[in-house]
Order: sequence, then structure tokens, then C-alpha cells
Amino acid sequence: MPADQVAERCGPLLDQVAGDRKAEAMILGVIAVSEAMQARFDRARELHARAKAILGELGRSVVAASTSIEGSRIEMLAGDHAAAEALLDVDSRELDGMGERYFRSTVVGLLAHALEAQGRLDEADAAVDLAAALTDEDDVESQMLWRTARAKVRARQDRGDDALALAAEALALAAETDDIDVQGDVHADYATVLRRLGRADEATDHFERARELYTRKGNVALSQVMAAALDGAGQLA
Repeated sequence: MPADQVAERCGPLLDQVAGDRKAEAMILGVIAVSEAMQARFDRARELHARAKAILGELGRSVVAASTSIEGSRIEMLAGDHAAAEALLDVDSRELDGMGERYFRSTVVGLLAHALEAQGRLDEADAAVDLAAALTDEDDVESQMLWRTARAKVRARQDRGDDALALAAEALALAAETDDIDVQGDVHADYATVLRRLGRADEATDHFERARELYTRKGNVALSQVMAAALDGAGQLA
């Protein structure tokens, strides 16, 4: 569903689930991310905070300890990697205390990306190790997350063969999904790896593909980042 249609379509759902606070919180989380995609970050944060507060009031749960999946996405879209890291770190610790693995693999995979974006390669590598260990074989999203995070780390370390192999594996996994926003993420990460390795022409192809996918999704925030990268003004390295 295009991001600009999410709020309109989810609005009636909020009425339908009135009284079911958990369902309300989950719908608010979806709307929050769609608002961030449209670069309405203050509104996105407000909605996410409401969702998180509702779940917190309902008591300790895996769902309440996984809100950083949406929250970090909002912060990463806004370019605040440190804020994303903070949210993810709290949830990772909470999920660990519960002995939970499935959602934690996604949380830790996202954490690896947040750390890598800040240039903290050793910490990002450690997070990737943990994410890979936690990830179920059939959890395609988490499998892509840890591979793309490590690919970007390896590219920074001039370990080109490893970086390209991991990025290619993630791209193959992305082809199995129907989530065009996730596909855009993988193409953008592949492009970043290629550019770091000095393969600018190939990187351009993947930046263009990512922009196309983000545009179809209505992800204005990342469409703009891809356009800047194509203009040579992006800050993705």
C-alpha cells in the first residue's frame, strides 16, 4: 500500500478496534511509519509515542518490547541514527530478558545498521554476529538485515569480495518478498557497497532502482536520499 494511503485506510480500522488497545497501538505504529516515509517526522514520532505508551500501559510483553522496530525506522528515515540505536538497544535488552529470539533478531539486525551508519564498525560487526545467530532460516527480513549490515561494514574495511557476496545474497532474498520498500532498502545498501568499492556506474543502477521502488511505495524521505546520491550529493558512505 502506498504510504500516502495508509492513514486514510487505517483510520476506519481504528474505529473498528475501539476498545482493543493492543490493536489500536499496532495500527498507530503502522501509520507512524507511513508518516515518516512522507517526511512528516514530528507527526510520526507523536503517533509512535502514543502506540508505545498504550502498550506500556498494558504491561510487559514481547509486542511492547518490539516497538523499536517501527521507532527506529522513523529515526533512520529522519537521519537520526543515534536515536534509532537508543530505542533498539533498550528493546534488545528487554527481549533478551524474556528469552525471546524472533523479534530480537530483527531488532538486533536494525541495531547493526544504526551502528554501522555511525561508523562504529566493531560494534556493528558484533551486532551482526548476534543477529545472525538469532535469525531463523525462514525469517527473510532478518536474514536480509544482517547480510546488508555486514556487507556495508566489510565495504568500509575494503573487504570487497565479502561485501559483494553478502549484498548479492541479500538481493536474492529480497526478490522473494513482495515488500517494495524492503526491496528498495536492499538495492540502496547494495549501491552503497558498490560505491564504497569504487564501482560508481554499477552503484548508480542500484540507486536508481531503489529510488524507483521508494517512489512506488510513496517513501518520499528515501526517494529524496536516493536522488541526492544520484546527484553526487548523498551522504550514504
